[in-house]
Amino acid sequence: MGSDCWIALRKWGCLSRSGSGYYSIHPAVPWFFRILFEERDVEARERAERAYVVAVGSLGNSYHDQYEAGNRSVVDILLAEEPNLLHTRSLARRMGWWHSVMATMQALGGLYDHKGRQAEWGIWWKRLFPDFVDPATQGPLTGHEENWTILTGYRVRLKGHARQWREAERLQELRVEWARQAARDDDQHSLRRLVASLHGLGTIQMEMGMLDCVKSFQESFDLAQQIGNSTVAATAALSLGNAYLRLHDLRDLSLAEKWYKKSLALTPETDPMLRAGSLGQLGGVSLERFFDGRASGIPMSPSGAISGRLNAFIIKRWR
Repeated sequence: MGSDCWIALRKWGCLSRSGSGYYSIHPAVPWFFRILFEERDVEARERAERAYVVAVGSLGNSYHDQYEAGNRSVVDILLAEEPNLLHTRSLARRMGWWHSVMATMQALGGLYDHKGRQAEWGIWWKRLFPDFVDPATQGPLTGHEENWTILTGYRVRLKGHARQWREAERLQELRVEWARQAARDDDQHSLRRLVASLHGLGTIQMEMGMLDCVKSFQESFDLAQQIGNSTVAATAALSLGNAYLRLHDLRDLSLAEKWYKKSLALTPETDPMLRAGSLGQLGGVSLERFFDGRASGIPMSPSGAISGRLNAFIIKRWR
């Protein structure tokens, strides 16, 4: 749509500015264009639909990548784009344009997860199972391996939300096995996929109290460092810190602090959520030291950047 058309639509009151370069559009406009498309022949209409699906799918991919890289501000944009993403997903699935289906689903997944709408998200993912999953093996249908691993990753997350850890572990081990077989040193995408699969397995193992989680997190961290993905490496470091803080048989506050500091150092300034997580956990380490010292009768001394006065403030607030 040319600039003259946009100017005319604004002049006629069909566009309303909603910030960040976005506009809401009057319902009469899509109704008008829909009539135009319906009057065209089938081939022309399909070309128009394909162009729309590819454009919105690419937009969804871009927002998904930005969100995964730590830019949480795209959530508001995704919320505004939700109707377009939903329509694109339905249209792409009906036409068998699977790449666009997965692009829109991943973008919606980031939005729904951020907004706590996992139940709604799970319903839509379950509808895709027959398209990608072999019911006998739970592995991928031939030709759908890439989409299968994405879908299975979301299945694992849904199992985790439901606290069905054994089933989540089984599915995640399938993903790790497939990712290892597909990983190549000259293919950054395949290595990123393996990194994510290993971290997911470690998260499940930690929730189950399994000490093997450290091995999974460590491998994920090392691979993330190898491919130069600092955000993913920071997430793995944060998880390693959590393992040394939370698991009784692994508890080592010095190691937990070391990994939290490493996570903070690796996290970009553009990801305040991850930075807040590392800082909060550093406070948790200091608080645990305070409790340990009080239980043993040893006075608490400041640790790193977190002082004893902050601990006292936290305890007062908690009480």
